Amino acid sequence: MKRLECTAYHEAGHAVASRLLHRAFKYVSLEPTGDSVGRLISHKCRVDWEEDQYDDSTRARNRRDHLAIISLAGLEAEKLFCRRYNWLGSDSDIHYCVEMLLSWCGSAEQTSAYVEWLRIRAKGLMQLWFGAVHVLAQELLKKHRIGAKDAYRIIDEAMKDNGLIDRCRGGGMDRCLNMQPNWLIP
Repeated sequence: MKRLECTAYHEAGHAVASRLLHRAFKYVSLEPTGDSVGRLISHKCRVDWEEDQYDDSTRARNRRDHLAIISLAGLEAEKLFCRRYNWLGSDSDIHYCVEMLLSWCGSAEQTSAYVEWLRIRAKGLMQLWFGAVHVLAQELLKKHRIGAKDAYRIIDEAMKDNGLIDRCRGGGMDRCLNMQPNWLIP
């Protein structure tokens, strides 16, 4: 299995989670830079959590949770495809989550437990919507860079084909986050 394929699934995982959790992004890419092989370029995420770090409202907590789930979704999508965790390749995603949640949780122990819980939620989301991740990853391998509008279209079409989107609509995205997947990759 090629490293680029694993990266495509990683980045597609971020993009699908972003779409499901209504977080806009500019593009998803496999174009290498000095510090990464791929990336999802989002709109002002860091500003959101820095402004919310001491806000204990439900809205701020949901925003933090969603940003962390999106960040961890790449790790989980890559694991589903490659059948192993790429801790080194996901180091910046994990660091982002810990940095974002540490001041809010109050201790390293609480932060660690909270990040693990959010990773498990990201894992469930990726298992449930892996069909959309797969379709986007395959397109990403062909094109290497996909703008938001095209990525949203690809993801939405794959979700409709999956049939699960109608089951989630009634209860909103939180229902999708808590649904048990009806299939798992062995």
